[in-house]
Amino acid sequence: MSITRVRENASKYRIAIIAGACCLAFLLLFVTHWRKDPSQIPSERAPHEYPFPDSPLDIKGFSYQGMRDGQTLISISARRFNVQKKKIGAFSVGLLNEVSFENATFRIYGKIKKDNQQDPGMLRFESDNPFASDIFNGFPVQGISGIQASPIILEFLAGDKRVSSLIAKNCRYDVNGKSILLTGKVQGVSGDRRISADNLRIPTDSFLLFGSIDVVTQGVETDRSSKMTCVDLFFQSPHTPGKDKNS
Repeated sequence: MSITRVRENASKYRIAIIAGACCLAFLLLFVTHWRKDPSQIPSERAPHEYPFPDSPLDIKGFSYQGMRDGQTLISISARRFNVQKKKIGAFSVGLLNEVSFENATFRIYGKIKKDNQQDPGMLRFESDNPFASDIFNGFPVQGISGIQASPIILEFLAGDKRVSSLIAKNCRYDVNGKSILLTGKVQGVSGDRRISADNLRIPTDSFLLFGSIDVVTQGVETDRSSKMTCVDLFFQSPHTPGKDKNS
């Protein structure tokens, strides 16, 4: 074997050794970085955390005020805000978005008026639809086809006066039916009245509450209970002022 061939073989061996050493060093650096980066380590989701899917628009500490003609109709605050494309079957619809809120408080503002159609002494809550499309002109996303929140506090206010407050495990606004749907241990307070229900439907054109509703009116000596299928935001029958229809 000539000296030239020996030198060529030795050179090839050195190149192979150097290449192998580089690959090993790169592998060690990759493993070290992966271990040190906690974002790469799978972790269990906290039990109370809402299971949001990954989204290009995900905001923590979200707040929004929806207004019309200088008047606030709705204010929204949430620990987390998330947007997903609406899906029809297995396909996403590019122009339609579904928004989700985690640990949300919705405050809906309106006025208290006398219901002259039913009874001059009957009060009712009036407001424009707080989920109308123009109310969300300043929202970070347009083309909203659905709104949901879990859990939620839903408050109705007239000026500085709180008419009623509801809490529920889940809330969804039905765009087509123009109704607020509350599900999962719904409870509410309005003055000396308390209600509870498995679910409630609240059309935004009347703000009446529909469902199988347990109403408790606190008295000086005893509480009075009744079962109703429809109440107003004062938690009384919308047909009889100051008196529960089924009491």
